Amino acid sequence: MATVVKSFAIQGIEGHNVDIETKILDGQPMTSIIGMGDTAVKESADRIQSAIDESGYVFPKKRVIISLAPGDVKKRGSHYDLAMAIGVL
Repeated sequence: MATVVKSFAIQGIEGHNVDIETKILDGQPMTSIIGMGDTAVKESADRIQSAIDESGYVFPKKRVIISLAPGDVKKRGSHYDLAMAIGVL
């Protein structure tokens, strides 16, 4: 079962609900982020891992898949980092 954390995306003056679904699976340790994210969203995997490790928690040594739904809304910026970290923890 995936962990779901609620967030939002801003397009112009409109806001859209974004569900950040996190699933941790057995397998080779890696983090995948899917769901029309820009470069800042794709780079957040390293920021999340670093933040979790530095805060005293252990980042899972498993395969982590983070899905930003809905897939048809463009996600920009680093404000999804906290929600993704909460989903991983």
